[in-house]
Amino acid sequence: MIGVSALILFLCSSLRHALFQSTALDLAVFDQWVYLASQGLPPISSFFGFHLLGD
Repeated sequence: MIGVSALILFLCSSLRHALFQSTALDLAVFDQWVYLASQGLPPISSFFGFHLLGD
């Protein structure tokens, strides 16, 4: 049941990514912010130079 749920959520997020035509930069910025916040570092993007909450 968990595997099926994970597969459905993966397919839905992939479809959403394709339909909104989000770019790799969009995904990279949020991935970097999540990583920095999880490590206890200030989540300031090196791409844009501002804080996560400033977005």
